[in-house]
Amino acid sequence: MLVEIPLLGKFLSAATSHRLDDIVDRLHFVATVTALVLCAMFVGAKQHFGQPIQCMLPAHLDRGSWSSYGQYFCFVESTYRLTYNRTVPTTEERISLKKSSGVELNYYQWVPYFFAIQALCFYVPSWIWHTLQRYGMLDMQTVVDEAVAIRNTTRMDQRSKKLDKVVEFIRGSFEYRDSVQQSVRFFGALSPTKLGFYSTAIYMLTKLVWLANDVAQLKLISKFLGIDSIIWALQPTKLITTVVNAGSTATIHYFPRVTFCDMERYTIGQTELDTFQCVLMLNVINEKLFLMLWYWIVFLIVVALLNFVYTVSHLVQPWCREAIIRFYVQVLGTDGVLMLRFVHSHAGAIVARDITVRLFRAYNCIYPVLPSGGGVNNGWMGMPKNSRMDRNPFYWKNTRPGAIASAPEPSVDSTNGKPFISSE
Repeated sequence: MLVEIPLLGKFLSAATSHRLDDIVDRLHFVATVTALVLCAMFVGAKQHFGQPIQCMLPAHLDRGSWSSYGQYFCFVESTYRLTYNRTVPTTEERISLKKSSGVELNYYQWVPYFFAIQALCFYVPSWIWHTLQRYGMLDMQTVVDEAVAIRNTTRMDQRSKKLDKVVEFIRGSFEYRDSVQQSVRFFGALSPTKLGFYSTAIYMLTKLVWLANDVAQLKLISKFLGIDSIIWALQPTKLITTVVNAGSTATIHYFPRVTFCDMERYTIGQTELDTFQCVLMLNVINEKLFLMLWYWIVFLIVVALLNFVYTVSHLVQPWCREAIIRFYVQVLGTDGVLMLRFVHSHAGAIVARDITVRLFRAYNCIYPVLPSGGGVNNGWMGMPKNSRMDRNPFYWKNTRPGAIASAPEPSVDSTNGKPFISSE
């Protein structure tokens, strides 16, 4: 039986409860964050409760007195690389060598904290999105939660009641927007005939932030490891060795197993400098973790870019298409389409279809979508264009009770593809 990690378990429970996301979003703020937290815990446990470094003392030092102190000193202080197949240089040469770029190792003590900071960077955009979305006119989280409950309902009468409840909740959002926008009309996108694009703008901005964060993480990893090139993982030969002229070093290993450490030992009247040869066992693990992390982030960049283009193509209103549907343009808006996209993702296509059809029926009862403005269909008067009802098709206070349930099914005009209500 597996034992749950308390903090990680709470995070996963909270993350899975959010349904305003898609698979690419969950790869960022669930899969990546979980993996980074586990890596931070594993490396941190080995580093703080195990033996992250082992050093060989000079022969003249007493092992019992200086062994633990020397190893702790070399772990806290930076170690440095030396050229393979060479003897240990003199003190003056070592001082000059340490000034060379890429010789000192300053990162291995901070690896678990670096992973933790990365996990925070991947989680913050999701937290901002779910926080700011609550300030929109439509509470998408409630709609999606109710849609999931509808999917799990088997009795048709209960399912129909829940569908009416969801549609009525969305209608209430329109009514609230209508009352607010009576006094605030300076921003056309906040028209009361639409759900607007507030949530859509925040969501797409979040996707851009994730994409920018992915690219920034590659640069951050390179800086953290002291590597000049951001594509170091694509160059396996440079990952192992780098030739440097001027006689300073011939080989620099980004994740060296064997390093050296200089410790100043104070005695009466003088200071002695002792050199330790150390083994960084954690670098064997660090190399694998950073390599996998690099390729994973590159994968995230590719899928995030494709997902952004795909999402924009489904949310941007098709202004240039002839068969544009007034229901989509005047009622749903991009926020409404985004809401239905989340419903489709978490509750399935059938529930999303049923909600859309009922919304369309409610809209059609007030303003039938005709090929031309004006007309009578099933006892309902089609409003002329540019009238008050035309500007606000969801003028709910003029809707008679039971209009949603009794509204006819929409059909399609074969001449131009626009939906309309038959008068038969």
